[in-house]
Amino acid sequence: MHQFTELISRSTSFNLSVLNKYQKFHQDALEESGDTAAVKGLQMIRLQKVILATGMFSIFEAHAQRVLDCKDGFQQIKQELKGRGELDL
Repeated sequence: MHQFTELISRSTSFNLSVLNKYQKFHQDALEESGDTAAVKGLQMIRLQKVILATGMFSIFEAHAQRVLDCKDGFQQIKQELKGRGELDL
């Protein structure tokens, strides 16, 4: 199996490229006619991007918990970075 980071990167790039394609399509349609379907399409795409971002955060948190063997992955990452003097991401 491929590394987690590679799969996440590929998956995110793929999803965003498809969403951006349809976002452009709906933006062009909206500029042309002001159609309600174009507005709804843009709202749907925005919502889908929020769902994607939320899902990626959740998956990253689960991965961090598993790799770092902890209950709060983000807190553990923060502590590790602080210990290295690297809090600025």
